[in-house]
Amino acid sequence: MIDPAHETLFYPITEGLCPLRAPILLIGGAWHPALESVKSALDVWTPNAITAQSFIQRGVKVLNALPIEGAYATVLISIPKQVEEAQFWLAHGMTLAAKDGMILAAAANDANGNRIEKWMKEADMETQSFSKNKAKIVMGARPKARPAILSQWLDFGGIHGLQSDDDTTFLSQPGLFGWDRIDVGSALLNDNLTSGLKGVGADFGCGYGYLSRMILAQNAGIKSLHLIDVDSRALECTKENIKDVQGMREIHFHWADLSKPVAAIPPLDFIVMNPPFHSAKKAENTLGQSFIVTARHHLKKSGVLYMVANIHLPYEDVLKKHFSKYEVIVIKDGFKVFRAVV
Repeated sequence: MIDPAHETLFYPITEGLCPLRAPILLIGGAWHPALESVKSALDVWTPNAITAQSFIQRGVKVLNALPIEGAYATVLISIPKQVEEAQFWLAHGMTLAAKDGMILAAAANDANGNRIEKWMKEADMETQSFSKNKAKIVMGARPKARPAILSQWLDFGGIHGLQSDDDTTFLSQPGLFGWDRIDVGSALLNDNLTSGLKGVGADFGCGYGYLSRMILAQNAGIKSLHLIDVDSRALECTKENIKDVQGMREIHFHWADLSKPVAAIPPLDFIVMNPPFHSAKKAENTLGQSFIVTARHHLKKSGVLYMVANIHLPYEDVLKKHFSKYEVIVIKDGFKVFRAVV
């Protein structure tokens, strides 16, 4: 099923109001049937592994990163909810459009849809907009001159240094979970881990790498660590954030969906995780529960899962079902930390 806001992005095309001229760049969006006839002229950038795989399976070129330069006749942008991230994507789209290129951007009304036209006008674009499916699509030709505000948006939405309480600098980026702070739950989990983690382990949903860095720095017995996240930007930040603590240990990065097993991960001695519980705008208990089931699949006999979660999330039943035993180590600041043994 196509997301209503994403359907709105293609409204001017399906209604014949805007031709889909090649070459085409899609930023952040998912597959749409309107793209079938132009697959060979389509480039896609998405940080999401699930979305990327759906394009790869259709033979569409998925870019490893947003291009530095380009001249696309049509740029389609599925605007995200986080403001700095949204403006960053919009600025990239405008920069990569050809001189006569068209830019189309859409979002749900309550997730920046009502801001897109204002932003485009701030960037000296003449726009046309349509409202459909509780979302807005705004389109317009690329301005002849590069608006100065684009540099500001590219700067604000780019990679930033984040300082922790012990003066460690973490690289992060708008759009990542907790991008502008050290997450309270992750810090609580780290504070309640033993210094005896050893063998082959994993950080499930590693984000920008806070927990990965901390456990590598504090546990000399770790021989190999697998870092998994659905967001490619998180993995790129993590690579930089662990460089000075990884030593001679093997580090493996996986761009993958942890709601199901990941083929390339070996049996693990331990897993640390702060699982997500939001999908798009909705809170979904099943997302965190699926992480727990996947963790159990990848752990060896007597392997240990250390997990933090918001105190209201109902994870006890799934832990009881899939692990031989579990305990709540600490409850504090609205979070609970679990230790579960296979």
